[in-house]
Amino acid sequence: MKYHKIWILGGGGSGKTTFAKRLAEKSKLPLYHLDHTAYSKNFKIKYNEKRRDNKLKEISNKKRWIIEGANSSEWVLRGIEKAELIIALEVGTLKRFFRTIKRHVLEKKWGEKDSLLQLLYWVVIYPFKGKRRHKKMIERCHADLVVLKNNNQINKFLKKI
Repeated sequence: MKYHKIWILGGGGSGKTTFAKRLAEKSKLPLYHLDHTAYSKNFKIKYNEKRRDNKLKEISNKKRWIIEGANSSEWVLRGIEKAELIIALEVGTLKRFFRTIKRHVLEKKWGEKDSLLQLLYWVVIYPFKGKRRHKKMIERCHADLVVLKNNNQINKFLKKI
């Protein structure tokens, strides 16, 4: 693979983590989760800005990585600017909505970090807020961009690696 620094973004429930794991396995690039720069692994502790920023800087200064996350706040730009490839997962809101319910109810992945209603709020608001901020970030970067909108496109992309 010609890319060594890949940033995967998209709204909640878009499949970022699943896709990132598959990509990391195929590319042999180390995977980092943006949430783990801002929260403890069980999401019970929110780190202060200095710790969060230092962790993102430490990861993004490495020579090889995949970073995945939905956060579209300004602090993320310091890392995304170092990407060689940005992959935007633009899965429809309804699909992301049901994936979020499934994850919350069946897997209880988010624990105490957010209630289901809060997660669903972010799923619904993403096209109007997060996606717009992601687009502005992408415009400021010099990375190549790939947009994947469904499982068929995702699978085709992964087969090429």
